[in-house]
Amino acid sequence: MTMDSTKLSPNRILAGVVTGYFMVQLALVPVAAMLPTLATEFEVDVGLIGWVMTIYLLSLTGFQLFGGRMGDQLSHQRVFKAGLIIFGLSSLLAGLSASYWQMVLWRALQGIGAAMLAGNSMAIVHKAFDSKDRGKAIGWLTSAAAFGSLLGIIIGSLFTHYLSWRLVFFLGIPLSLISLFLLKGKEEKVANGNWRNIDFPGGIMLYLLLVCFSMSFASGHKGHGGGGEPTNTAVSISSLIRWEYLAAMVLCFVLLVWIEKRSQNPLVIFHQFKNKQFTGAVSANFILHFVMICVVFFIPFIVEQGLGKTAIFTAAVLLSVEFMNAIFPPIASSFYHRFQWYWLRPLGMGVIATGLCAYYFLVDHTGVPGLILLGGWIGIGMGIFWSINNHVIMTSLDDEYRGFASGMLETTRQSGHTLASGISAVAMSFALNQQLTQDITVLDSLYVGTKYILLIGTVTATVGLLFTFMKNKPKEQLVHKDDRISAEI
Repeated sequence: MTMDSTKLSPNRILAGVVTGYFMVQLALVPVAAMLPTLATEFEVDVGLIGWVMTIYLLSLTGFQLFGGRMGDQLSHQRVFKAGLIIFGLSSLLAGLSASYWQMVLWRALQGIGAAMLAGNSMAIVHKAFDSKDRGKAIGWLTSAAAFGSLLGIIIGSLFTHYLSWRLVFFLGIPLSLISLFLLKGKEEKVANGNWRNIDFPGGIMLYLLLVCFSMSFASGHKGHGGGGEPTNTAVSISSLIRWEYLAAMVLCFVLLVWIEKRSQNPLVIFHQFKNKQFTGAVSANFILHFVMICVVFFIPFIVEQGLGKTAIFTAAVLLSVEFMNAIFPPIASSFYHRFQWYWLRPLGMGVIATGLCAYYFLVDHTGVPGLILLGGWIGIGMGIFWSINNHVIMTSLDDEYRGFASGMLETTRQSGHTLASGISAVAMSFALNQQLTQDITVLDSLYVGTKYILLIGTVTATVGLLFTFMKNKPKEQLVHKDDRISAEI
């Protein structure tokens, strides 16, 4: 695969991609904060309004790898720009929604546009910069996602409370236009690229697989009545999991493997997982985002129900995590590439694991200041690990598979979010219902549920630490064609 050089400067490309990547997260966090308002606006119950978030996540998760592979065939910039148009248009339509079903439809379309952005962002930046500056550029791109969450917490609350929830969606319009303007210029050209080479059957099956995966834990709310109070029937963990969806997921996976083995241009390139460094890095990426959502899940419960504080204190704790997670990626990337400190990646995951372990032992003995300090510690670990691991993923495969690497990076990210949300809900629901058969209060069971989540997160982060040491054998060391640098081993 050969590509013509673009007339745009690398920094301008980075600015355009960062703006688009920032929107992906900005369309997630503020909308989560406005769900109660939307439920009132459209006169639907809380369970139903959750689909405004779920449908976006399903589209985003299900189409990211597909979007990245489309970029391999049609050019990453072209697919990214198409994603900007879809995202901007759907943002406008979502902001103008007059009914619940209109909102769900436009959010599904917005998720598809976001998937096209996220699935190609890393690939575009990887191509635009040489080996000397590539790591730092990926660090800034990683920060964009964290800043999207950081500002999303603030924007979602302020706009919804003081202005209008519709303005949150309308933000996507000028940001899409700015990104399009920055990327206006000569596009990369892909040799032998053709939309007919795109693996549509594989894309459909992968989407169905991820839908079943997402829905497997959608019943985490079972056993609860209105207002979060337990019903008079105790439940087991097995009753909180949708086993029929897990069975369907296994079937979809088998069919996906069958389809991809027979495809000339497979969406999922299974033989690339023989690359231990790539497999270890994408596995660690999944775990990073799994534990990230575990933290985000339990903090509101502890702050508002456990400590009796208002939502503003919840925001303070969450901001401590996101702020550190936002400022550390470019710093860590600079040190990583300047001094070749390969131990920074396991260090970052180790910091996360120790932070979760500290939360486990202190969560029921500390106040908001302690939660903020521990949240900042975990945020530092995330910021150190995230951008460096992204770079390892993108440099583990040859350039012709950049879209696949970028798509897998984003797919594992969102899949980690999805699984963590489901597992955390199951753990909390199980703990809250156990107080029916034990002599403990609802508040005590809340702390028990939080400790379940933290124990799961600590063990998972420890496994993630092991994945950071996976590497190729010396004879399998990869050398990139463009800059002739060796991938980290």
